[in-house]
Amino acid sequence: MNSPGDSAVLVQQTFQNKSFLIQPITNDEFTTNDLSTKGRSIKRRQNAIATISSTGRRNTFALSEAGKLYKMYRKDAVMRWAEVDTQGLLFRDIYAVENGLLTSTLFAVGKQDMQLYRYSSRKNVMELISPDLTTKIKTISAKTPKKVFAINHDGHLMYANFLKHNTKWSQYQDIEMSSVKIGPKYLGKREIWALGPDGTVFRLTHKSLVTLQFKFIDMCVCYRHDVFGLDLAGRLWKWNGSSGFNMCSGDAAQLSLLKVSPYRNNRLFGIDNYTGKVIMLEFAGDFIKVVKQVQ
Repeated sequence: MNSPGDSAVLVQQTFQNKSFLIQPITNDEFTTNDLSTKGRSIKRRQNAIATISSTGRRNTFALSEAGKLYKMYRKDAVMRWAEVDTQGLLFRDIYAVENGLLTSTLFAVGKQDMQLYRYSSRKNVMELISPDLTTKIKTISAKTPKKVFAINHDGHLMYANFLKHNTKWSQYQDIEMSSVKIGPKYLGKREIWALGPDGTVFRLTHKSLVTLQFKFIDMCVCYRHDVFGLDLAGRLWKWNGSSGFNMCSGDAAQLSLLKVSPYRNNRLFGIDNYTGKVIMLEFAGDFIKVVKQVQ
């Protein structure tokens, strides 16, 4: 079996649904007519979904290409997106982390200022919480509502512990990276993975860095530490638990995805490369089944 390298190339506070001023949108607003599998510099509508972060059914968020924040809700058994009122703030990345039963903490990175924000349920706003304004960050992930990882403007992995009084960004690794992916705690452990600028896959364990001979455009770590990656063609691969990735079968054989992110249990979200639609996938081992589409 060929390696994907052959073809390729994170608002603290708990909140409930009522905290948001939601504005339902039509399905047509998310259609994208100019998608292609020939490259990643494709033209997409500004209101097409670009990033998804979820801690379960009640706490699933998304960003549009333009940086608008959305939350998923269910109506008549159909999953739909509703715009969140952020008082005009736009974002480049988001990350939701569990903060208790049925609640989550939402972090975001400002689209223009590249600073860290968190959602305040008391004020119903996104608050600026960056430890310092000189460090510009591009993407985020989090271990807990108090422990945040980020990739800074120079591509270095940074870490901030908000449990400490004098919180500051500290460099975690000296290797250039483009994104970091942290899975939820399972059996007392967390999985931390990262991608290099060229798509090289890294696995972080106890501050040691293991480089794998695989290249992906996106990755995600699911609830039970099932790890998935996307190669340049948008094909889905799954970590075999020891030394490599296996290409997924089933409906995955007909899919080309732009992004992949965990939902809950054995389900994933994927952004379809052909249509720009968000689809839900269910996995059993390496076998993938398309379950539904988010309207």
